[in-house]
Amino acid sequence: MADKLDSKEVITNSRAKLNEAKFFLQEMEDNHTKQPDFTYYFSAFISSARSVLWIMQNEYREIPEWRAWYKSQTVSSNDEAFLKAINRIRVRSEKQIPLQTTTSILLGINNELLDGELKPFLDKCNKVRIVVSTVPKGTNVETIIDSTRLEFEAKIGEIKAVVEDFPDEDALLICKRYCQWLDSVVSQCDEFFADRVGRKKRKSNLQVAWGYLKPKNAN
Repeated sequence: MADKLDSKEVITNSRAKLNEAKFFLQEMEDNHTKQPDFTYYFSAFISSARSVLWIMQNEYREIPEWRAWYKSQTVSSNDEAFLKAINRIRVRSEKQIPLQTTTSILLGINNELLDGELKPFLDKCNKVRIVVSTVPKGTNVETIIDSTRLEFEAKIGEIKAVVEDFPDEDALLICKRYCQWLDSVVSQCDEFFADRVGRKKRKSNLQVAWGYLKPKNAN
């Protein structure tokens, strides 16, 4: 009787697809404040990550116990709403329009400036163009104000890439949450069933090798 194949020795198709999504997630983190790179990697992550469970269904569909296990999986109402929003992003970006994000920057502004020159200036503007630039620490930044321009010093706090489906959250954190959820599902699936598909793959590989190596007169 053959020994049971350790699931840790098997890279299932589901795990391989998840690893692909994790690659794009890392690129998102590395390019968090760089556009359009971040949005391109965001789109690639959504496409890969949303494919993980489809790959899983194809990989395990012939195993009756897996089908029963998969149907038994449940999610909370919060997770269900979250997953539906993720799917909306995928459908829109793959079938309607390219994925779009906006950058949200939290600025720390001196209260005296905010209540003084800044508020009246903003109140009379219909549209404002904001340019953020960094200066070396310790640089004295002079406040400049005229009829069309206001320059002032502020501290950059939180920087977020925002997608319309999650207007108050950073898209990077949204994707991390989704990746963690997928990782949990794939890990459970690997634990219970990876050895089953592993045996099939090993048998298939042996059959291919025998096809190349067997003598011409072998049955």
